[in-house]
Amino acid sequence: MPPAGREGAAWRRTRRMAPLLCGHDIGVHDTLFVTDLDGTLLDATGHVGAYSAAVLERVAGVGAWVTCATARSWTTTRRLVGGYFQLPVVVHNGAATVRPADGAVQSAAFLRPTTVDRVLGACRRAGAPPLVHTLHSGSEQTAWLQHEASVHVNQYWLDRGADPRSAPQPSWASLPRDHVLGVAVVAERARVQRVQGVLGEVDGAQVLVRPDTYRTGPVWLEVTAAGVSKGGAVRQLADQLGASRVVVFGDSVNDLPLFAVADESYAVAGADPQVLACASGVIGSNEDEAVARWLARVVLAEV
Repeated sequence: MPPAGREGAAWRRTRRMAPLLCGHDIGVHDTLFVTDLDGTLLDATGHVGAYSAAVLERVAGVGAWVTCATARSWTTTRRLVGGYFQLPVVVHNGAATVRPADGAVQSAAFLRPTTVDRVLGACRRAGAPPLVHTLHSGSEQTAWLQHEASVHVNQYWLDRGADPRSAPQPSWASLPRDHVLGVAVVAERARVQRVQGVLGEVDGAQVLVRPDTYRTGPVWLEVTAAGVSKGGAVRQLADQLGASRVVVFGDSVNDLPLFAVADESYAVAGADPQVLACASGVIGSNEDEAVARWLARVVLAEV
């Protein structure tokens, strides 16, 4: 978990200039801007609006440091916004960072195989078929139980169309234990709570529970390695760039660590109450393309 309170403030004060990429104007453009995707930059259909696309292209054109931090995989992130960001993007809730230009993995944090085995055992006992996200030799896969998939898992794949990550498995035993970035369950709240009850505390891992962004009812339970967060990954990127400030945008509880390392944090209208309480300010909704409007006003100096 990234530092909060006095420790986090000290980290922000003591960052030093160490440019990662050539060609950026350190001085005027020494702020790192980071946006969440679902519920924040993306609209209600999960896409980048026309106005947002135009602003992101112009912001990149002036050399500003802008990127995203998302729970999504690199595969789906690239499909949606891969052309808009030049800096490394944070994916899988901070478990991996990927360079958009060539898809090179800059960092990755894996669960221990024994931890994965314990998580899968809890899912099986709770009757909650999981999604197991792996990364190996630069290739992402998501393993799932084809013959036990729930309505929510099937909807997950329907929403993603022809997703090359899909790796259906015939049995629980065939689900991968190695190179696992995270294990996720999407189900009704009662079943997710059942998984939590069976799982309990897990050494070397952390558990996040959040509502689905697009549908009322489904809840996500996501297990990643201990210490993994959007905030931790963004902190590392800011250090590499030598950014003097970090400004972030978000809406959900997985954005709280992101807000903890930011100099300024903006929640979109309708964000989770915990996010609203931690934000420096509240902007418009994702349907109003509020993140792009903020960037246009501040970075591009548009009224």
